[in-house]
Amino acid sequence: ERPRVETRPPSVGTLGDVAIALATQAGIEPEPWQADGLRLMMSIREDGKWAARQYAEWLGRQQGKTGGLLMPRALAGFLVLGEHLTTWAAHLYDTAKESFILATELLENLGEEIGKDLIDIDGVVVKVVNTNGAKGFIRRDTKARWHFMARSQRSGRGFTGNTNIVDEAWA
Repeated sequence: ERPRVETRPPSVGTLGDVAIALATQAGIEPEPWQADGLRLMMSIREDGKWAARQYAEWLGRQQGKTGGLLMPRALAGFLVLGEHLTTWAAHLYDTAKESFILATELLENLGEEIGKDLIDIDGVVVKVVNTNGAKGFIRRDTKARWHFMARSQRSGRGFTGNTNIVDEAWA
């Protein structure tokens, strides 16, 4: 289905199909509305920059925003697009932790564990960071990071990531 309200900026192409293919390979098959959202979110202008600098979906809870829409975008940024820092923020710590667990499973589906907290994805070694104070991933080759956190008035301030994902943008 098409959204009731939608704005589509002018674009010359999209990298959304890269995210869709990667998600499918990892075990997520985006639904048509999610695939359309990824294509829009990742559309590019003539100068090669993002056509949509910001992107939002307004849906009820448990409708597929995290797994089918946001996770493929973050995977593509981390593994394919060369984005150096992806910050994933959720309103609650438990929500961020569940997203981290899902991302870990998807990365494992794409590659193979080669040691404690290391995943090899076609020659790209990813370190899984899972401590009490930090959850995320670090690429060993480029040092790119994907960081998961709970959103609050103090946490996350000062981050200047390539991609900032706000999962469940409540309050």
